[in-house]
Amino acid sequence: MRKALLIVAMLLLVTPVMAATTITAVKEGAVFTAADGNKVQTVRIDYSGDVNVRAFALDINVATGPVFRGIRGFKTGESNAVSKGYGIFPGRFRDYIVVTGPNWADTNYNPVAPSGDPGASGTGLDTNHIVVEMGTLYAGDANRPVLSGTLFRIDVNNRGLLGTFNLAIAANALRGGVVGNDGNTVPGLSFVGTPIIFAGDVLPTPAQIIYPAYDPDCNIPIYWSPVAGATGYDLERSSDSGSTYPVTVVSNLNVTFKQDTVPALPTYRYRVRAKNAVSDSDYRTGTFDCNAILSTCYMNGNTADPNWASWRSQGRPDCWCKAGAAGSGPRGTGYQCDGDANQDSETVGTLVYRVYNSDMTRLSNNWKKTAANLSSDPNLGVGSFHTNGSCADIDHKGEVVGTVSYRVYNNDMTRLSTNWKKLSSSSVPGPNNLPGNCPR
Repeated sequence: MRKALLIVAMLLLVTPVMAATTITAVKEGAVFTAADGNKVQTVRIDYSGDVNVRAFALDINVATGPVFRGIRGFKTGESNAVSKGYGIFPGRFRDYIVVTGPNWADTNYNPVAPSGDPGASGTGLDTNHIVVEMGTLYAGDANRPVLSGTLFRIDVNNRGLLGTFNLAIAANALRGGVVGNDGNTVPGLSFVGTPIIFAGDVLPTPAQIIYPAYDPDCNIPIYWSPVAGATGYDLERSSDSGSTYPVTVVSNLNVTFKQDTVPALPTYRYRVRAKNAVSDSDYRTGTFDCNAILSTCYMNGNTADPNWASWRSQGRPDCWCKAGAAGSGPRGTGYQCDGDANQDSETVGTLVYRVYNSDMTRLSNNWKKTAANLSSDPNLGVGSFHTNGSCADIDHKGEVVGTVSYRVYNNDMTRLSTNWKKLSSSSVPGPNNLPGNCPR
């Protein structure tokens, strides 16, 4: 029986233990500005395993661009009950350790292997590749390192670059890899980490830059979407269709609207970018060129009806100027001046009515209202098509009764009634069609 027990004990001693060690990279804290003005992200390197490790030799790479600027937070000295961990750095031992006198505080003594050593050629701080070696010396189990903890912290400098960069860690086999207490390589090394994102540097571009659809004098209200984390915006103007942007209209102001006044005739284009204390976003360029397509409200001979000042006083309603369908030309195929108050058609059977029930409803809803009381679209002036109360002002003029000027009154009703149930020009031929091309 005693012999059998001895055989079992011997088998347990020689049976290999399947071990696993995990190295984890953790972004720590926010991006900060280094003395050289570049942004730095600290990454903490943790370890964990199911057996004690005697030494680590790790290859650590970051995608081309950033560099490892510094390493810190590592233990120095032997492992003991008060301070357990990995503080012996084999690759530096011969250069800095004096056996007769402790020299752990030497600032040149760190766990990065010299770049001239075998397996570490071309690596080192201020490159994107380092080899880190850490070992432990201790006497007695009470002093051995714990099975998990932090090895060190590294500072990654982005050298002014923006974006996301991947960090990778692997065992450096030539320099020993990961070694267990028995002197053998520990199998099953794995790496867990997240990409290094210089989040403080990367702002998303504004979602859009918006112009009113037509604005012939180029007193342009320009809107853009806000960006989370932005503390200001730059808005720049081009007069050569975007080849150059020499004029700054807004400089680092926390606004998302600007009305820019410029001379008529050149083709203007704008671009906007978001900013905060550490970065700028990419530029977002507007898609509408002022004066590339001119409004019939003011240009092309239509200066009298509608009256320019009247149009502006009503909030520059699009429905007075152009077609009620996307893609129409500057003179359009609109029908608003004929009574199409909602800028839409209504189909009954095979007939497409431009002036019908919904137009009467809009006119009734705004009946005998002054300019100040017309129902309005809260986004007036932001997008392309706006069916607001001014669209019920079919003749584009006020009617004075006593001391009150009504924007929607008898003349508007007369024009709507005259064209009641008239058809789109694209509908069936016949005398009941409207010609379109408002205003005329």
